[in-house]
Amino acid sequence: MKRTLCALLSALFLSTLAIPCSAADTAIPKIRDYPGFADVAEESWCYDAVKLCYESGLMNGTSETTFGPQGPLTAAQLVVLTARLYDLRNGGSGAIPALPDLAQPYLRFLGPEGDLLYRLAPEGQARDEELFAQSASRVLFAWLTDFAAGELSVLHETVSVPDVTEDTQDADSILRLYRSGILTGVDASGRFHGDGTLTRAQAAVMLSRVLDPRLRI
Repeated sequence: MKRTLCALLSALFLSTLAIPCSAADTAIPKIRDYPGFADVAEESWCYDAVKLCYESGLMNGTSETTFGPQGPLTAAQLVVLTARLYDLRNGGSGAIPALPDLAQPYLRFLGPEGDLLYRLAPEGQARDEELFAQSASRVLFAWLTDFAAGELSVLHETVSVPDVTEDTQDADSILRLYRSGILTGVDASGRFHGDGTLTRAQAAVMLSRVLDPRLRI
């Protein structure tokens, strides 16, 4: 029986709200052994990040033997990842229900800014299974990751991001992730490129920095 995505996300996040303490900015412990994925070589730039995200329970493979590092991170996958991240950062195991095959259209919540359905499709016209199949944008990633991560230690008191101004959507979230060493930009100038999309490997690298403060830049 299909349930609304509203009910699912409420269950995912409200279950963590009972934890009285705020998220601690410490490394997330390993909960399982890394099996090794055939498409992520040990010399790969994302190997350590993929391994950490898997061992912590944050990310799974696309199959028992593959991770799909160059595959796009979809909005549906990002919702699940940030729910797990929120739970892990608040002392949970990261074990949450998977999204239903077809998400229902009345999506509410995922942070103080309001309605994620509106964020994915402001006109509200597309069917939500199409919305959630979309590649997640970098700005959506920043908004949700900032919410799920909670308080992060500041590494850089002052940051300057060429394409992020006070008028940029979710500028506060973006700049917090830069100051904490989670985001570093897409080029030597540190541009954010908010409309750009993420691969699973890129997401793993940035999320690994949330999981382990020693990896922040």
